[in-house]
Amino acid sequence: DLQQGSIVKDDIPAGTHMLRILDGDKEVFSFGFHAQQNEIPSVVTPPTGTNAGVVITSLGQVAKVYGSANVKGGIEGQPMQPIPPEGDALTVPAQGNLRFVVQDSVTKSHAIAIESLASPLLSVTLSGATERIPFIIKSNVDAVIVVNGYVTKSKLVNGSRVFSLPPKKYLITLKNDDYELPPEQPIELKSGDTKQQTLTFVLTPIVHDATLAIESAPVDAEVLVDDTRIGTTGASGSLTKPIAPGKHTIGLRKNNYEPFNEAIVFKAGETAKVNGALMKAYGSLALKVMPANARITVRRGESQEVDRPNNAAYPVPSGDYVVTAEADGYTSNSSSVTVYPGKTATVEWSLNPVPKIAPTRLTPATVFENGGSWKVAPSGWWVHEAKGVSFFKEREGTFVVDIVKDTHQGVFKQHVKRIGFVVDYDGAGNYVSYALDGHNLTRKVFSEGHGGDEKKVNHEMESSQTFRITLEITPQMVAIKNNAGKTLDSFKHNGARGKFGFEDDIVLSVH
Repeated sequence: DLQQGSIVKDDIPAGTHMLRILDGDKEVFSFGFHAQQNEIPSVVTPPTGTNAGVVITSLGQVAKVYGSANVKGGIEGQPMQPIPPEGDALTVPAQGNLRFVVQDSVTKSHAIAIESLASPLLSVTLSGATERIPFIIKSNVDAVIVVNGYVTKSKLVNGSRVFSLPPKKYLITLKNDDYELPPEQPIELKSGDTKQQTLTFVLTPIVHDATLAIESAPVDAEVLVDDTRIGTTGASGSLTKPIAPGKHTIGLRKNNYEPFNEAIVFKAGETAKVNGALMKAYGSLALKVMPANARITVRRGESQEVDRPNNAAYPVPSGDYVVTAEADGYTSNSSSVTVYPGKTATVEWSLNPVPKIAPTRLTPATVFENGGSWKVAPSGWWVHEAKGVSFFKEREGTFVVDIVKDTHQGVFKQHVKRIGFVVDYDGAGNYVSYALDGHNLTRKVFSEGHGGDEKKVNHEMESSQTFRITLEITPQMVAIKNNAGKTLDSFKHNGARGKFGFEDDIVLSVH
């Protein structure tokens, strides 16, 4: 740090030190001093050497001047006296500076400006040194001082530093590798100038990219940043890309894999890793149902049922599915299946044929619990003309019921009387209610007397004179089909099976 016969230190470490100034291998000036944090440094060994010199220590408004033997000094405008070995104690103005004039046997008299500073300072000026004018450099960050394009070894500490140069015009700037180089500021230092000058810099941080690192992902997975494609993973399942700092959503996409998204806050100069192994592969659902012509539907959660071919396997996202199979002449079956990532779940069923029972003559008395309240018309139809539910004696089986449509002419069009029936009846407050009207079959579930949402489906029997419905009631489920054999509605039993029957006055026949 020795520049043109002077040295200034404002970053002094605590402890006792020996400062030596060498000219080649020859010691020309030395002294011992002690430094303590937030205290003024003190010279403990008087300055000696072949060169005369002055040592100045200061902190705030307190300063001390130490000199070699025969060096005189004094405040500018006052008589000069030999500087005592214990140092000359001075009071520095809070604003501005104190000029101390030094005279030795080699040089003429010259003034040294002593500033009031918040940090401890130690400066050395050797005899024969060029006059140096101190000034203050301040900045929002610590940085190295650059003079006329030359990068010095001097650096700001806590955002400031007292720096001195011989009288002259200069261009000053600061250098910090993490910040943009600020514009140079001119300064003119004049001999004997007592006015303190200050240069203030504001450095702007250089915006460094962050780094995105995808690891352990499937090969050739598409990588998205905020829904914009930036590339694909390589053979190792990895991808590394620079990314602007801030919050971004990282997405991974690949056929037969579930979409993966993760929101990450990226920091400048740092790497954020995404574990691609969290991307779930599809599982597989294999269907093997007898008979081969069985019609199969698959439903995931609350989504719509989807028709799926029999005797085939296809990829699906992991999760729980409801598989339903039905075929003419066979009892329908439905069950839940769980598909795990990368695994195959197989549904292998044989539907039970509907038992072929020799036809027997059915009568209201053999079918209904209240058979005595029914009449058989000459046409063969069964007629019930009272209020209440006519429950079937049997709770399981397949029942084909023909129902006469009761139509009447309205002002503008014909109306079909609503036909109601209940399934899984287990008391007045717990049952499944169905209604047939001119266009739709409607289902509503009642529990503890409270009705749920209605499910409505077109029954596709508008053109026929009668309704024909088939009720399939098994230990596992209930299915209702129209006259074409199409399933209009089905559900799994919720608990024990209850009774079923038709409501109020109705004309029908049971097969």
